[in-house]
Amino acid sequence: MSEETKKHMPEHDIFDIIKDEFNLKNDRELSEFLEITPSVLSRLRHGKMTFTPTYLLAVHDATDWSLDKIRGYLPGSSIE
Repeated sequence: MSEETKKHMPEHDIFDIIKDEFNLKNDRELSEFLEITPSVLSRLRHGKMTFTPTYLLAVHDATDWSLDKIRGYLPGSSIE
């Protein structure tokens, strides 16, 4: 993925990428996969909640992706 694409990619797209890669049918399955509540997932998707290190680790634990890979899907991420 190019840097230009990442700059214009909304944070919620990471959830669509996870759904596609792990063959999850809907956000209910995704929330169960990530072990977060559907309401938290919805707030993250709609920008009403910040993608904090807690959620970075939830994605890491569920996907086994490196933290750098996850950060790469979060444009402008300052999560350390």
